Amino acid sequence: MIEHLVVDLGGVAAQFRPEIRLAALAARTGLDPAVVGARLFGSGLDDSAELGAIPAGQIADRVIGQLDGRIDLEALVNCWALAFDPSTLLLQRLRHLDMRVTLFTNNGPLLDRCLGGPLCEIDEAFDDIICSWHLRARKPSDEAFAGAVERLGGRPERILLLDDSSANVAAARRNGWNAAYVNSGSAMAALDRWFGH
Repeated sequence: MIEHLVVDLGGVAAQFRPEIRLAALAARTGLDPAVVGARLFGSGLDDSAELGAIPAGQIADRVIGQLDGRIDLEALVNCWALAFDPSTLLLQRLRHLDMRVTLFTNNGPLLDRCLGGPLCEIDEAFDDIICSWHLRARKPSDEAFAGAVERLGGRPERILLLDDSSANVAAARRNGWNAAYVNSGSAMAALDRWFGH
């Protein structure tokens, strides 16, 4: 019996469009997209944020600093959110499920700000949000799944993960979870298979 549904963000609860975020940040700052990409992602800054290696209160300032101070916090959050295009029909379906539904994603603290603002449609569809930075571990590591189980307070065999990464699905199963490989286009069908129409 499934008691907790756990859903990935990019590729499932939302289409992931990092190129749109990159273009928006470049346009807003006047920096070349390649420079923005290298400073924020190629440098390892975003990886460190996802792992909780940088204090949450410092992330925005670090990112703004890497963009030469050419963007304010509100604009940064709005641009950051553009990487995620909410899967509206799926989110509506999730709201009507008779169980706890949790978002489980590899992301840093800037996503929390996005969920509290421009991505509130996503936030409102979930009972809980688990980001890799909260756990200091990323999927598909066993540590991430162990941390998520502790946060959920449930038993692994009663958890179902919907994720668009085969590595994450395999890791979930290795840790005793139920898991299905889906994407934003097939997630609805997976819900029908598991929970009916």
